[in-house]
Amino acid sequence: MKLTAEQASFSYRNGEPVIRDLNFTAESGEVTAILGPNGAGKTTLIKCLMGFLRWTTGRSLLDGRDVRTIPEKEFLSRVSYVPQAKGSRLSITAEEMILLGVTGRIGVFSTPGKAEREFVRSLADSLGIAGLLPKKCTEMSGGEGQMVLIARALAAKPALLVLDEPESNLDFRNQLIVLETLTRLAKEGMAVIFNTHYPEHALTRASKALLLAKNGETVCGPVDEVVTEDNIRSAFGVEASIREFDGGQKGILPLRLTKESSI
Repeated sequence: MKLTAEQASFSYRNGEPVIRDLNFTAESGEVTAILGPNGAGKTTLIKCLMGFLRWTTGRSLLDGRDVRTIPEKEFLSRVSYVPQAKGSRLSITAEEMILLGVTGRIGVFSTPGKAEREFVRSLADSLGIAGLLPKKCTEMSGGEGQMVLIARALAAKPALLVLDEPESNLDFRNQLIVLETLTRLAKEGMAVIFNTHYPEHALTRASKALLLAKNGETVCGPVDEVVTEDNIRSAFGVEASIREFDGGQKGILPLRLTKESSI
């Protein structure tokens, strides 16, 4: 599985480019992090990559085929998308929500049986949300709902998983569960792309990173070459220190705003 952007740019009507001349590839077995400050265009980028928005110039390719020419059913059988958590959700249980992901894989008119329900319970257990299965989605917190949407996406068993700020509204424990799940899925051969506000999550979990700046410019490459103190200063307006802890794990310590930054 390979998702590629070729010479891709995007502008809203009569506006400055949000994304400029992007060349980008995400492949099976990789976790790719997209990061940048608020307003840099991370969600717009994901929508363009998947064909939900049309690039102003350039194109997105899925295994060499323009994504806009791939039938929706075929595309959704290979790609799962988890949008940012929203307040309103269907008045169904978490189990029923996750089963929607299974239904998309086995067929809309097929009835999930014992095997599918056991799969959903196993998946929920692996994400630490088995206790949510009987709960109505409309009664959940934002973080609970986000975990259920991630489970629904995984239930489809996609080749490519795309997530828009999956750690939003999650506590430390659930953030770690999600990040470890993304790492495991990539090791099992899935292609994973996720947007994040947290440079540290990109540094510690991704093999590749794409950094967006507000002027439409991008930096893309191996995560250690993209998530650097200089790039963090330039993109976020924050002086930061990248440190290595026992065991080789890296972390990022924000120190202060740069002189050019304003609150």
